[in-house]
Amino acid sequence: MLRTLLCFALAAALPQAADFYVAPTGNDTAPGTAQAPFGTIARAQRAVLDLRRNQPGRKTAVEVEIRGGRYLLATPIRFLPEDSGRPGSETIYRARAGETPVFSGGVRLTGWQVRNGRWELTIAEVKAGAWRFSQLFVNGQRRYRPRFPKTGSHYITRPLPNEGKGTRGGNNRFRFRKGDLDPNWHNLADVELLVFHNWSMSRIPVQSIDPERKAVTLAGFTWNPRIGALATGRNYIAENVREALDEPGEWYLDRQSGVLTYLPMPGEAPDQTEVVAPRTDCLLGFQGDGATGLTVDHIRVQGLVFEHTNWNVPANGHCVPQSEVS
Repeated sequence: MLRTLLCFALAAALPQAADFYVAPTGNDTAPGTAQAPFGTIARAQRAVLDLRRNQPGRKTAVEVEIRGGRYLLATPIRFLPEDSGRPGSETIYRARAGETPVFSGGVRLTGWQVRNGRWELTIAEVKAGAWRFSQLFVNGQRRYRPRFPKTGSHYITRPLPNEGKGTRGGNNRFRFRKGDLDPNWHNLADVELLVFHNWSMSRIPVQSIDPERKAVTLAGFTWNPRIGALATGRNYIAENVREALDEPGEWYLDRQSGVLTYLPMPGEAPDQTEVVAPRTDCLLGFQGDGATGLTVDHIRVQGLVFEHTNWNVPANGHCVPQSEVS
C-alpha cells in the first residue's frame, strides 16, 4: 500500500501535458508539440479552434504551454468569441512552470552616436511620419520626457473665453505668468500641457502662445467647464519641452528631423544598454461582438508578462471626468 501511494504522489507532481506548445525558437509551420513547438500564440489559437471542432464534446481544458523567453509583437494577441472555451472545458494559455514568457510591443534601438555626452539616433520612420512614440524604456525602466518647470508647477492666472466651441462646453484658453510658457519652444505643437483639476487631469497639446497677452490656446477642450475648468489657480506643467532636456534619464524625440536624443544615467554605455521604444498600443485584447451580443468566455491567460506598449495623446488631447476613467 505504501509503495502504491508513493507512486501516485510522484505522478501527481509531474506537470500536466499540454495540447499545444509555443516557444520563442518555435516555428508556426511545426506541429505545435513539445519537441516542435509553434512560434506564436496566434498559430496556437488556430490549432485550438481546429481541436475544438474535432472534439465538440470535450470535457477537459484545452491547454497551450508557453515557454520562457521574449516574444516580439507587431500586432496584439486578440481573442474573439470563437476563441472561447466552454463550461467545464476552458482554454488555458499558461507559462511553463518555472519559466517567464515576456511579450514585448517594443523595438530595441541601436546605432547611437554620442555627442557631448548625449546619445543621438536618427529614426527614418519617425522622420517619415510612420512612427511616433511617447514612452521609452531603458534597461527595463521607464524614462521620461523633459518637463517645465523641472520641479513644482505653474498656475493659471485666470481663464479666457474659448476659441471655438468644445463639444461639452469645456475650456481651451487661459492666461499664464510671464516666462512660464514660451512661443519659441522647439516644435511647439508637440508640447503638452498637463492641467490638474479637482481629482483628474487634462493632457492637451499646445496650439499657440501669445507672449504679449500671456495667453495660451490649447489644441483641444477640457471635458466640461466645471469639472475640467481651466480656472484661476489651477496647477499645470509643460511636458516634452526640448529646451528643458538637461537631466540624466530624460529624452526627446524630434518628430520633424527623426532624431531621438537621450541623456544617459551614470554608468550607462550605448553598447551595454537596452533601449526600447514601443510600437504597439495594445498587446492583449478580448473583443466581443456588439452586433450579435457574443462574448469571449472561459479563457485563462496565466503567468505571461507584457511589456512596452505605446500611447500617444490624441490631436485634441485627453481629458476625462472621473480620476482618469472615462
